[in-house]
Amino acid sequence: MAVSELFWGLRLLPLGALVMRSRFLPRWLGIVLLVNWLAYVAAFLPAIVAPAYLPMASHLATIPEFGEPVFILWLLIRGIRVDPSVPSVASVPA
Repeated sequence: MAVSELFWGLRLLPLGALVMRSRFLPRWLGIVLLVNWLAYVAAFLPAIVAPAYLPMASHLATIPEFGEPVFILWLLIRGIRVDPSVPSVASVPA
């Protein structure tokens, strides 16, 4: 179970970096995703190093792990910013 949490969190590292570099989404969403990645890694480490601290680490990591729902809700409610001056692929004549 702990190894799956590590891999589940590792996908957030490139996603957070891409969100921070993109201009479609706000940078703070990328920072939230990177904090979420750190929370997953912090929840994984006690399972390997000190299993006695695993319940405490998982409780401490639950608050920062709300980065994914924030990202999903942002995409559902606000969407991405699109510059109207740049033509889209659908509006380019063939």
